[in-house]
Amino acid sequence: MLAKLQLSIEHSKWLEAVRKIPCEMAAEMGIVSKGEHLGFEYRQNGVASFLKVRRELVEDGQVTKTFWIDPKGAALCFWNEDCLGDLSMSGTLVITEGEFDALSFLASGATNVVSVPNGSAGKPGEGDIVPSEDRQFAYLWQDGKLRPGLSNFRKIILATDDDVAGRILRDELAVRLGRPRCWFVEYPPGCKDANEVLIKHGADALQDMIADAKPMVPSQ
Repeated sequence: MLAKLQLSIEHSKWLEAVRKIPCEMAAEMGIVSKGEHLGFEYRQNGVASFLKVRRELVEDGQVTKTFWIDPKGAALCFWNEDCLGDLSMSGTLVITEGEFDALSFLASGATNVVSVPNGSAGKPGEGDIVPSEDRQFAYLWQDGKLRPGLSNFRKIILATDDDVAGRILRDELAVRLGRPRCWFVEYPPGCKDANEVLIKHGADALQDMIADAKPMVPSQ
């Protein structure tokens, strides 16, 4: 059982001033303070399964971010996975590469938004996909099939980072989720992810990105 944590005043101010994310929403979604670090609760059926802790160091103007899972070795799942539990939902799902990006879409008014718990392996996969051996993407599978909530969405928008690793992750997710129902977003110039869009252009720009998403498999 994870210890009950709360979001500190310092982290609340930082989220609103720097990340432009409402602190009340962040706290409700399980963003907590673990000492001087920020943590993201990953919940299943309303119960915290594990905490992903974020540490940011700034040296010589360079920012280095590291993450770890508490407890170590916990089975990974999507952040905000419980939004997949309502099987009456059959519209659009947004998948991001990070919790701040998912929070940014939620702050813009999107409802069904999850974040992957990790990134890509850094290079495209090879060979057939065997769910029981697909360790990097184990959070997608249940009993050898896609999680029931994932199978229910008609349209999945992949909003991974706009860099090499992010595009690899996007393509690997699309292969597993089914390319015909996957779409991708295009970012405004100078933005690599959804949180940068929120910071620089506001919530409406994120809604425009969803509306203007492009299909992974263009129609002929």
